[in-house]
Amino acid sequence: MEFIGVKGTAVYQPAEMVKTDYLLKTEQISKKTFNKIGVSSVRVANHSESPTDLAIKAAKSLINESTVSLDQINIVIYVGATPPDYLIWSPSAKVCYELGLKKAIGFEVMLGCGGVPMSLKIAKDLLLNTKDWKHALIVSGENWEPYTTNRTAAGLIFGDTGAAILLEKGTNVKNKLGEFAGVTDGRFYDFAFLSSGTKFADMERQKQTAIRENEYSFFNTDSANLLRENNIKNYLYITNELLEKSKLSLSDISYLLLPSGRKDLMEKLIDVLEFDRSRTNFPFLESQGDLGAPGFICDLNNLFNIYQPRRGEKILTLSAGVGISWLGSILEV
Repeated sequence: MEFIGVKGTAVYQPAEMVKTDYLLKTEQISKKTFNKIGVSSVRVANHSESPTDLAIKAAKSLINESTVSLDQINIVIYVGATPPDYLIWSPSAKVCYELGLKKAIGFEVMLGCGGVPMSLKIAKDLLLNTKDWKHALIVSGENWEPYTTNRTAAGLIFGDTGAAILLEKGTNVKNKLGEFAGVTDGRFYDFAFLSSGTKFADMERQKQTAIRENEYSFFNTDSANLLRENNIKNYLYITNELLEKSKLSLSDISYLLLPSGRKDLMEKLIDVLEFDRSRTNFPFLESQGDLGAPGFICDLNNLFNIYQPRRGEKILTLSAGVGISWLGSILEV
């Protein structure tokens, strides 16, 4: 029987690191909110580095370290929470060109911070259902500078990065992708979005004069209480569905990859699930911030490299994307 496994991950971090305490000095964020977010520094891309540039740098590093040849890569998926280099455009085409991939089909997945786990599910199913396809490459990059004010927006502090993950099909793969679960609650469709870029966004922004142009912003703030009521519940729903599908209990899970962006949310999930925080991605948040779509790969890369899980150990991943969609998966090392 064939399975899909993670053959490798790679992350490109911009050289510049910025401390975030200036947000307190300028009083852009209160100390209470700053402590709830829990981010002390972020990486910042230079102005000439586009989202695809960041993604491609990570992908080149991954491919150079891999034994997989370019002609063996069949699928390329580009994922980003922020707009890519251009609109009405295919970033995956640029990725294929820059990497020299001539036998791959490229396309995009748009689900904000949930885009990578959704792409893993899509790539897994495509590989398993296409006999001759063996490998898939998922890449992601974010440069948040144009869409934030001093790196902050919508109650988050953002960092820039590029990341890539390579999947392989085989009978004895490592880091095997297991069950997947996801659900979308469409009541939050207008909760937050970029305040520019389309005429409809411009029209909505003009109704709310406090919202800045071209910034990721909360629009339907009336949904905030509804989100507080349902957020943890939906993560627990996804967790229980995954464990039931996998015929596992939480005690079978060795590591927990949480939605990364705010310290307070991560702590709530750790407490509710009664999980050891030293076996989660919680320690990584402080020095990276919310990375958008690449964050999932970055956290998984850190988990592999820092914790060095043993063969057979299981990782439960939880994430969320704009919409709002809640997602989860099981990965067996």
